[in-house]
Amino acid sequence: MATCLSMCAVCDLRHQTSTSTHWCIECEEPLCSDCREHHNVLKATRTHKTIPFSDNQSLPTVVTEIKQNCVSHNEKYQLYCTKHESPICNKCVKDHGKCGEILSLDEIVKDIKTSESFVDLEQSLDDLFENIILIRKCRESKIQSITDQKKKITTQIRHLKRRSSSMSINLKRSS
Repeated sequence: MATCLSMCAVCDLRHQTSTSTHWCIECEEPLCSDCREHHNVLKATRTHKTIPFSDNQSLPTVVTEIKQNCVSHNEKYQLYCTKHESPICNKCVKDHGKCGEILSLDEIVKDIKTSESFVDLEQSLDDLFENIILIRKCRESKIQSITDQKKKITTQIRHLKRRSSSMSINLKRSS
């Protein structure tokens, strides 16, 4: 991986300096526009998904920390252990042999966007977003109301001070 995430990893390995414009999700490396073009046509990497580097930087940490490769064996996750509910690589199968069902990761994720739990999650997020907007509007309205009350009370206090001041002047004159 490049020493600086904003520099192209491939160029860095070739001792060149190029600013990255894209991020390869599978390689987990930044790419400049030239290297991205090569990356998209090479047989080994043409199926990799690349996204603009700025989009990758705007993703939450929870998403960017998801690894594509097994931490123990540095191989791509290809299987899923249903007992542990986690992705595993081909070498991990030995450790999960007695777990029960081992499924292909491709099979698990193929219909994920149409699955009931995904649709429910998406709806929950939409509802949450709407609630946040409503709460924010309510808070802004309350802040405005408090600001208006403050102005009104400040005006009343000034008026009372003036009135009190003029009354004391009138009292002194009459005495």
